[in-house]
Amino acid sequence: MGGNKFAIIGLVVVLVLGGAAFGIYTMKMNAVAFQGISLPMKGVESEQRDRWVEAFEKIAGEEVVVKRIVQESDYQNLMGLEGEQAAVDDLTKRMKIKYRPRKNTIEIGLTGIRKEIEVLKLIAPKIYQVCGTVLAANDGEFEDFSSQKRE
Repeated sequence: MGGNKFAIIGLVVVLVLGGAAFGIYTMKMNAVAFQGISLPMKGVESEQRDRWVEAFEKIAGEEVVVKRIVQESDYQNLMGLEGEQAAVDDLTKRMKIKYRPRKNTIEIGLTGIRKEIEVLKLIAPKIYQVCGTVLAANDGEFEDFSSQKRE
């Protein structure tokens, strides 16, 4: 009888530990993640940088720009969404433009969960390319700045 109790207790402990490990793994894979492009602002004055952040936010909010990002990145298929309008709405909610003072960078990208990170890595550069192209067309200083970064 003592051996049977020990075996049952051992089995319960193994099941509990396995369940806890699976729960922790699932929790980590469903954690919020940001994937984006970092644009270094070294040598850029704060007023200029703040204008660019505002301009990127404004551009990223325009439906025409978001539709172009959806089309160029194949967002609808990558995210498994039904219809272009659903993809536009989803991308609009996920896109983030933020300034990171500690890194002195503007980050342009989107949020998701960790298990989507590979897909997010494919979409983030397209967001920067489209928004950066629009901003460069409207702002000569940004065009000069971005062409220097490419060299």
